[in-house]
Amino acid sequence: MRTPGRLHIFGKAAWGIGSGAIAVIVLLATAGLLEAASFIHGYASTTSVPQGSLLRLHLRTLIPQLYDIEIVNALDPEQVLTAYRGLNGVYYPIPDSAYANGCGWPVRVTVPVNPAWPSGVYYARLVMPAVADTAFVIFTVRENVPGSTSNILFQCSFNTYQAYNNWGGKSLYDHNSEGGQRAYWVSYDRPFGGLGKGQFETWEAPLAAWLRDEGMTVEFCTNVDLDENPALLDSYDLLLSVGHDEYWSKGMRDGVEAFRDAGGNLAFFSGNSCHWAVRLENDGRRLVCYKDYQLDPYYAMGLLDEVTDLWRNFPLLRPEAALIGVHYEIGDWRAGGVPLRPSNVHHWCTRGLGLAVGEALGVDVVGYEWDRHQPEASPPTTQIMMTSPVENHLGEMRVQHSTYYDQLGSGPGSPRSGVFAAGTIQWSYGLAGPGADARLQAITRRVIGCLRSPPGLEEDRPTIFRVDLSHQGATPEAVWLHGRTPPLSPEKGVRLLDDGMWPDELAADKVFSTAVTFASGSWPIVEYWYETTGPCTPAFFSAWIDDPETMVAGNAVLATDQPDACPVVVAVGENAGDQADGALRAAVRPQGAAGVTLVLSVPNRLVGKALRVSIHDAAGRLRAVVAEIAATSPRESFVWTGRDASGREVARGLYFARVQVGGEECRATVPWLE
Repeated sequence: MRTPGRLHIFGKAAWGIGSGAIAVIVLLATAGLLEAASFIHGYASTTSVPQGSLLRLHLRTLIPQLYDIEIVNALDPEQVLTAYRGLNGVYYPIPDSAYANGCGWPVRVTVPVNPAWPSGVYYARLVMPAVADTAFVIFTVRENVPGSTSNILFQCSFNTYQAYNNWGGKSLYDHNSEGGQRAYWVSYDRPFGGLGKGQFETWEAPLAAWLRDEGMTVEFCTNVDLDENPALLDSYDLLLSVGHDEYWSKGMRDGVEAFRDAGGNLAFFSGNSCHWAVRLENDGRRLVCYKDYQLDPYYAMGLLDEVTDLWRNFPLLRPEAALIGVHYEIGDWRAGGVPLRPSNVHHWCTRGLGLAVGEALGVDVVGYEWDRHQPEASPPTTQIMMTSPVENHLGEMRVQHSTYYDQLGSGPGSPRSGVFAAGTIQWSYGLAGPGADARLQAITRRVIGCLRSPPGLEEDRPTIFRVDLSHQGATPEAVWLHGRTPPLSPEKGVRLLDDGMWPDELAADKVFSTAVTFASGSWPIVEYWYETTGPCTPAFFSAWIDDPETMVAGNAVLATDQPDACPVVVAVGENAGDQADGALRAAVRPQGAAGVTLVLSVPNRLVGKALRVSIHDAAGRLRAVVAEIAATSPRESFVWTGRDASGREVARGLYFARVQVGGEECRATVPWLE
């Protein structure tokens, strides 16, 4: 069935026409009265191709005119990588069931994919000069040797593009399907909507472009690739889900969960993700989603783990939040968006950035759809860092959450993985364009910088302090490590660990994330001691120390879940002593009126050697040289005024100091918040 009011031109009749008839066809097509809005259409035989392979294009034209094909990178469309000019247009009709069974057009052009083209998103731009018409075929280029240029994999949400695509009459949605009745499956063998670009430019391109501008190389694939070959993830340490990643197959979900459980990290800069369970059939060319397990023939066949319904529903019972940390509340959407609102400014994702609880980040970042923490489904270690009030399309007040959790794999010696969830489709809107926010960029930079680290083992985490409990008459009531309860050692000792795999230059400071709960009392922790007052039972969840590595004297407040009832003070004991055999270290004091103070601990062996302190931005570019002298003592300090080599004040954000003394080097993160 066709949309009423459309004119259809079929078979040879379309070619037996003169220039006057072509002019009429041009007018009709321009007015939207022909079977498709463009004079040229196409699709690829596959959603992605590896470097050095062949891209096969299925093309048809509405009128017998010459056309060109230009292959371009979607992030740099002005540069034509290769072109085919003056090709003869050939007409093929659109079958009545094209949305479900494909168009069936033959391959018209085969494009060799240059091995030098970097992994990324590309367009075959179809240009018909005679009628000034342009359409596109979107595809990705995969790295021929996965992981050889980056340990980050960017998954493009082709399943979601296809689910909303109503080219040929229907999509998986009633609202844009002919007759108001959705399809139960749709075909990849038809052009994408959006003139062939799918949804890439709307949701994913802003983050992909920002990564490029940041100098972060990533490799690309599509949902179909992960369904077909989940082992592709074995070559990476971080998977990015971006924008609107709504439709996931069982192969995708099983593969991603196995990747996480083996120590792989996940960053969902997306919302409404992994919402519908789908199947990919016919060698990945048919996307099936009945959206009701009772309609799906797999249910009657007893294949309960492969039916197509909401992942959280019976019989799947695999809520999205169990993987992501958050999931979409049905009906929470709106056009446009609102700012993000931090609710935990001491989380490793947010600390040190000068954020205040509840202040606005970005402009339209929370939208088009958003997610929230689900206590009954989210992993128990899930931590909330953003809590944003947002009004949905019905005028009802809802809430959005951004979260993080980490977990240990099963068995001894298992690696630890981390999962970040933005909880909104439009996170990328805060990274570039008119809604860009430097603080949101800094959070994104930190999340990716930390999660791209290769997996580490729990026993490899550095011990910052060791709690000696041998003098205690009672065992601590509880010990937590990111929500887990590790056993106490036989000598009643507890390790206080650095808070993760994150390099401290990225996290800006140290937070000791083991939490020890006592009814009361005090105990020595190396040269530090903690003292609680009152009869309450505080739960210590983070310790903020001025400089634990060099034992610089100072006081800091130890956070507690009962800050008013249970004040806790961290007092510094004896100095750490001789640094003769220690490492070169740098500490950063809070920004004051004069600027940021950098304090260096210089081992005795390096005193008298040439010393250089330089400031670099997050991309590693040199911004200023603070000092070039000879180290004269084990303790050196310098002030950076926040100005670059030209005397101009730098933009707010995170920088790092590179300290070089006598051939040795260390680094420290330098926040500039003014």
